[in-house]
Amino acid sequence: MGRGSKTMKTKAVFLVIVLLVVVSLFTSCTSTVLKNDAGKVSVTLLVKTTDNEEVEKVSPGLTAYGDLVEKVIVTVRNEQGDVVFQQSTLDKSKSTFDLELPGYGKFKFTVEAVDSSGAIVMKGEKEQVVDSTTKGIVLYYTTFNPYGTYYTYYKAYVIPIYKALYRIIPFFEYSSFDSTSWIRSTPSLYEIRKPYSGYPSIVLIHGIDSSEINGVWTDYKKDMIQKWNKYIPAGYGLYFFAYPTLDVPLDYSARVLAQSISTLGSTMRTKFYFFAHSMGGLLLRYALQDSTFRSYVAKVVFSGTPHIGSPLGNLVVMNKNNLSNRSDWTLIKDSLILANMAGVFVEAPNYRYLVYGVSHPLIPSGVIYKTFAGVVPTSDLGSLVSSAWSNGITNVLGHSIVASLMVKVFGADFSKSDGAVPLQSASAFGNTEILYGYTHADLASNPTVISKAFYFFFGKTLSIDDEKLLGSNNTEGATDTKLELDAVK
Repeated sequence: MGRGSKTMKTKAVFLVIVLLVVVSLFTSCTSTVLKNDAGKVSVTLLVKTTDNEEVEKVSPGLTAYGDLVEKVIVTVRNEQGDVVFQQSTLDKSKSTFDLELPGYGKFKFTVEAVDSSGAIVMKGEKEQVVDSTTKGIVLYYTTFNPYGTYYTYYKAYVIPIYKALYRIIPFFEYSSFDSTSWIRSTPSLYEIRKPYSGYPSIVLIHGIDSSEINGVWTDYKKDMIQKWNKYIPAGYGLYFFAYPTLDVPLDYSARVLAQSISTLGSTMRTKFYFFAHSMGGLLLRYALQDSTFRSYVAKVVFSGTPHIGSPLGNLVVMNKNNLSNRSDWTLIKDSLILANMAGVFVEAPNYRYLVYGVSHPLIPSGVIYKTFAGVVPTSDLGSLVSSAWSNGITNVLGHSIVASLMVKVFGADFSKSDGAVPLQSASAFGNTEILYGYTHADLASNPTVISKAFYFFFGKTLSIDDEKLLGSNNTEGATDTKLELDAVK
């Protein structure tokens, strides 16, 4: 009797446990079904061209790409590849989309910016699991489709006088447009020469390069490499970081720089000395946010870097027709055309990074740096323009025109500049040496600039006979010989 009672009790307990498990499973299944049948899940998608908030404010969404983009298409697919959401908008400034998804799960988010022919100009993709805690998703455009350079022909001229990466809104009389395709470079670190045992290495970073639409190794890049290679003594290592400057976001190229240097630094067990010219200094500021990369940085020179932008950036990204009511509009218009012809700028999206007043990541504490700023005298803009039309436009004259144009349009506050970057921008972070008579181009590879950078890096003086020659970097040493360089793997 006692044993039977005990057995019955055991069976009863077992049945209760089974019942609880069944109820639990049923409740769980019911809960799951209710969750999936409860309706669609709302999620906000934020699409950005860069992770820098200030740049987005200056040029929200895709508006920096002018007339190139016609519409933006948002598509969401489930794990089976079925389209569960799609939306198209003609509003290029729109960057926030409210999505309704059929429940929770893993989804693939795709955003495509397309032109009038349906070709993809920019694209961003991201896979993400959406659960009950998901409210917002941030996606960046990461794919850039090579597209044409537009050449504008003016009146009776048989050569194009204005170049842009998209079809511009004309601010002058023109006869026709033409375009040609080009392929941008891939961000890569190149080894110019290895250091001898125990010697340090210098890494050069170039600035925005309007000529890269004609090929990666422009005269500007070749001259910078050749001058530094010529004047830096044997034994010192030399590296060059080449990247697409005109339309690929800086933070993307900065990540490649940070990864390349971190890998090389861990292999060589050394730190590097960085010389960054112009916009290359902004790219370096993005890279410096990476703590691993910083651990391989010894010292930095920012040379002619527009730390807080330049009015030149404002002139490039703005609708020039907004200035047409000025009494001096004809002079301003001719100045812009001539500066573009001289190669001082090509109208391109990344000039948004140079808009005066824009913010970029700060220089982290602990980074040892120096800044160089050039100052060239401004001249009468009318005389410069007249000389350019009569005698031909050169890069030096183009910078002089831009220096005078910035003063005319934006005021006397910008009377001190290197022809592209105002003094207050190049010197915004202090530790500045002002080089009077030096143009923006000089600040890349003039022998004096190289000597001063070398002394800051290593406390040693270079023996350069022509050290005081100004402007020597504009053409000397630049050849048509193709540089045979292999990227550092």
